[in-house]
Amino acid sequence: MTQFVNLVQKVSLSYLKYQEVIGKHIRWERNKNLGELDDLALDCIAGLFMRNEHGEFIQLKKYFCQNNDGLATMDDAEILVLLRRLVIKKTKQELSRIFKERDPEGAKIVRNIKVAIKSASDF
Repeated sequence: MTQFVNLVQKVSLSYLKYQEVIGKHIRWERNKNLGELDDLALDCIAGLFMRNEHGEFIQLKKYFCQNNDGLATMDDAEILVLLRRLVIKKTKQELSRIFKERDPEGAKIVRNIKVAIKSASDF
């Protein structure tokens, strides 16, 4: 289990580092605190490991067992692609939540811009 969590964290961490490379300010502190992105990656993926009363991982099970055959019909490459997609999606969602907490007014502005872009074809 620890190896799987480490793999998922590395996928999230690589996405966060990519976001920094393309110019997004991800870190809370301006200095390059090495552990900060590692911690942020863990915060982003933590929700994937919530369990129900039967000990099942709710989100992982739901995502990978959408069809009746589930993982049994997929090869390793397909599973890794799906896992990467899920981890990046979850990381984006959690980053959005974290940024809303960090700067609520800025989050409102960004939300309004997104709504304007979606609703106006000439914007």
